Amino acid sequence: MPNIETKIICADSLKDVKIDMHSRAAIDKLIDARTRYYQPDISQNERQEIADQIIEVMDVAFPSFSFQVTGKRIAGQNKVMLKDWFTHGTLAAPFFNMDFFYPELSETGGFDCIIGNPPYGGTKISDDVHYFGY
Repeated sequence: MPNIETKIICADSLKDVKIDMHSRAAIDKLIDARTRYYQPDISQNERQEIADQIIEVMDVAFPSFSFQVTGKRIAGQNKVMLKDWFTHGTLAAPFFNMDFFYPELSETGGFDCIIGNPPYGGTKISDDVHYFGY
């Protein structure tokens, strides 16, 4: 499976963030950057530069990402955590937004497979997301 490092993510799918009308331009940039990022014939340096471009867009879209993960505001930490999340998938995103996390899916119709782990016995699911009847 090619490029699996950014195809599998860990995120809280019970929480979403609202995007504004200006987000479409950012999502278009992500589609372009991710298409280039996944090309097998680019160098590691080029891949790194493209990842940095992706992180710049996501930093503007999600300025409180690191705060939501850690509960702390540390200067410069947001980009570091976003990059770790994007390139390694070892960090759980505190929300899930398909438009930003998988922008190319709006053109292809969605996922082939979704694997989820409900919060069995963990934190109570809030009433505002419990309407699915799980």
